[in-house]
Amino acid sequence: MVKFLLCPLCVLCLAVLGVAGLSAKDVEVPRGYPKFGPYEAITIDPDVVRGVRVDDERRIYLLLAPETADKELHLRISVERGAGYRKWFTGDEVFVAPPNPDRRRGEWTDWIRTESNYIEYWMDGELFLHLRRLR
Repeated sequence: MVKFLLCPLCVLCLAVLGVAGLSAKDVEVPRGYPKFGPYEAITIDPDVVRGVRVDDERRIYLLLAPETADKELHLRISVERGAGYRKWFTGDEVFVAPPNPDRRRGEWTDWIRTESNYIEYWMDGELFLHLRRLR
């Protein structure tokens, strides 16, 4: 009896979704993004980033792979994903953290603090970390 009732219900649900014009690609499936304090990483390259930490003052620290000490980091911030970049306190859209051979390997470094909803970290023209603030 239950099986008989479920089949018409499934057909009805499928018909309603078809009438609404929805398809599987229109429905966003929740993903298990790694979370770091009030942020989640929607993109993370584990070959570059070994860890992300956010302290009580909302400073975001990175634990970078040892071979990145001599690399320049470019940070961009935005209010919405895919929106235009906001300017940093310097007046530039890109904040540059210069290469630092004195970065202590295996330690939390390169902290920033921002109120932006999205933070992009770039190295050598590649996005290696993209954080989204959780609401």
